[in-house]
Amino acid sequence: MHLIDEIIRLIQQVQQKWQSFVDAVNRVLSFVPAALRWVLDQIDRAWQQVIQMWDDFWAGVNRIIESFGDPAGVSTQSENWISKVATPSGSIASTVTAGQLATDDDSWVGDAATKYKNRATEQHATIAAIGEAIATKVVAALDALRTAMFVFYGAIIGAFAALIAGIVGGLASSATIVGIPAGVFIIIAAGGVAVAAILAAGWNLGNTIQTQANNMRLSITGASVTRWPEFVV
Repeated sequence: MHLIDEIIRLIQQVQQKWQSFVDAVNRVLSFVPAALRWVLDQIDRAWQQVIQMWDDFWAGVNRIIESFGDPAGVSTQSENWISKVATPSGSIASTVTAGQLATDDDSWVGDAATKYKNRATEQHATIAAIGEAIATKVVAALDALRTAMFVFYGAIIGAFAALIAGIVGGLASSATIVGIPAGVFIIIAAGGVAVAAILAAGWNLGNTIQTQANNMRLSITGASVTRWPEFVV
C-alpha cells in the first residue's frame, strides 16, 4: 500500500538523519579540550534526555509497525458484505412479498398456503433485516474503520516529516561545540511533537475501532435476527 510504503521510507530517513546527527556530535566532541570539560557535562545531560526520548519513540514506532492494519483487506470485506449479503438478501426479500408468492396466482391453495401467505411478512422482515439492518450497518462500520486507518497513516507521515525537519535543524545547529546543546533541544522538541501527534492519532484509531466494533455488534442484536421464523423451520 502506498501510504504504508511512505511511512517505511520516512522511518528509514529518520534513522539515517539521526545517525548523521550522532556522528556529527561525536565528531565535534572529539575535538573538545579537557579545559572545557564543563561543556561536555552540560551536553551529556541533554544528550541523555535525547537518548531516552529516542528509545521511547522507537518503542512506540515498533508497536505501530507491528499493527499497521490492512485497509485493502477492510475494503474487501466491505465489498463482500455488499455483494454476498446485502444485495442477495434484498433480492430474496423482494420475492417474499405480496404479489410474488405462489399463493397469489392460485398455483398453491389450501390451508397451508393461506397460513403461509398470512405469515410471509415475518419471513420477509427477517430476510430484509439481514440486508438493511445488519449488512448495511456492518458495511458503514467497515468503511468508517478504513477511513480512520487512512487518517492514522496520514498523521504518522506528518509526524515523521516534522521529526526529520527537526533533526535536520538540530544537525545544522550542532556544527560547533556551542551549538550542540541547541541542536539537542531542537531534536527533543521535534521528538515531543512527533510523539504527541502519533499518540493522538493512535487514540483516535483505537477509539474508532472500539466504536465501530460496537456498531457491528449492535446491528445484529438490534435487528433481533437471532433465528429463522419458527413457522418456516
